[in-house]
Amino acid sequence: MFASTQETTALPANNLFTLVADGAPSHNIKLSITRNDLRTELDLLAEVVEAKQVYPLFSYLRLEALTDRVRLRGVGLYNTLQCEVEADVQQAGSVCLPAKKLADIVRHLPTATIDLTSNAEAATLKCGDSRFKLKTQVADDFPALAEATETIASIPSEILLTMLRTVLFAAAKTGDNGRYALEGAQLSFSPAGLRIVTTDGHRLLCVERSDLTRDEPVRLLLPRHSLPIILKLLSLAPGEVQVRRNDNKIVLQHGTRLLGCTLLDGTFPDCEPILATEFQHELTLEGAMFQAAIQRMAVFGTGGTGTSFGVIKFRFAPDGSASKYEVQSHSPDGGEGHEEILPLTTDTQAAVTIGFNGRYLLEFARAISASAITIQYNDARTSVAISPATNDGCVVRYILMPCLV
Repeated sequence: MFASTQETTALPANNLFTLVADGAPSHNIKLSITRNDLRTELDLLAEVVEAKQVYPLFSYLRLEALTDRVRLRGVGLYNTLQCEVEADVQQAGSVCLPAKKLADIVRHLPTATIDLTSNAEAATLKCGDSRFKLKTQVADDFPALAEATETIASIPSEILLTMLRTVLFAAAKTGDNGRYALEGAQLSFSPAGLRIVTTDGHRLLCVERSDLTRDEPVRLLLPRHSLPIILKLLSLAPGEVQVRRNDNKIVLQHGTRLLGCTLLDGTFPDCEPILATEFQHELTLEGAMFQAAIQRMAVFGTGGTGTSFGVIKFRFAPDGSASKYEVQSHSPDGGEGHEEILPLTTDTQAAVTIGFNGRYLLEFARAISASAITIQYNDARTSVAISPATNDGCVVRYILMPCLV
C-alpha cells in the first residue's frame, strides 16, 4: 500500500512539471493571415519604428499569436503602438520580427493569404508562390505598452483629426526654442471646451470647440514627432478615441489600436494674453480668392532663407480708397508681384501696409480651406489675426507677428 501511494503521488508531480513547461511563453508560431489586413497595420506601425534605433531590439516588431488574432507592437524612442489583426492561429506564441523587412515584404505580396511559421531563430512567410525567411528575436524582453489609468476624455476621432490636422504646420520644427517647449501641440480640456494650440514663437494657431468640455481643467503637451502617427491613426476609421494619461505618458485608444506617446515636460508659453487681443479693424475676403492670391504671390514671397526671406504684404485701402486693396510679394533678390483684391466686407478707410514672412502665409493658405477669411488688425506693427469661416463647430485663429520691412 505504501509503495502504491508513492506511485500515485509521483505521477501528479510529473504532470505538474509538464504543465508548467507548457505554460511558458512559446516562440513557435503557426498562423494564416490576410495580406491586406496585415499591411494596413504594418503601414501604421512603420510610423513608430524609427530607421535608426538606439536599442537594436526596437527595430523589430513584437508579434503575438493569440487564439483568433495577432497582436503587433512597435516601439520608438517617443511612441509605442499596439495593433490587432484577425487571424487563423494554429499555434499561439510570440516572437520578434524585423520591422522594415517585414513591411517591405508584405507591401509587395499579392492580395492573398499569408502563412507564417516561426521559432526562436527564424520565421518563414509563404504567400502564393513567394517564400521568405526572416531572422527572429525572442520577444520576452520587448517593451510593454505604457499603462494609463486616468481617463481624460472621449472624443470622436473625426473631430480630433480635424483639429490636429489644422494646427500641425504651425508647431516649431526644432527643440531649440529657449526656455519654452514649442515643438508640440498643447491640448487644453476645461469647462469652456477643448483648445489645441501650436506656436513657433512668431506665429500662433489656435483651434477650439466649446462642446467638448471637462469639469477639471487639464493640459497635455504632445510632441510634434507624435502628431503624424496620431493623424494616421485617427484617419483609418471613424469612432470614439479614449484619451488616458499616466505621469508623462498619454495613451490613445482607437478601436483595438493603442498608441502611447511620451509627453513633453517643458513649459508651454501662456497664450491667453495673445488670444485675448482686441482688434480695431477687420475685413473679410473670399476664401478661394485669398488662397489663389497667396499661391500666386508666393512665387516671389517665399524665397530666401534665415533672416533673409521673402515677404508678402497686404495693402489695405491705399491712398484712402475703400474700394481698392492689394496683395504684394517681394523676394530678397528684388522680384515683386502685385495683385488687386476686392474684400467682401470692410470697416476701415485708413491706408495701411502690413508685411509677413511669406512662408507663414503660404502654409496657412495650403492647410486651410474656407468660404471666407477674416483679417483683423490694429496697425502695421502689432499682431494680426486671420480666421477662416468654418461650419464644423471649430473656431480657428491664426495669429501672426508682422515683419517690420
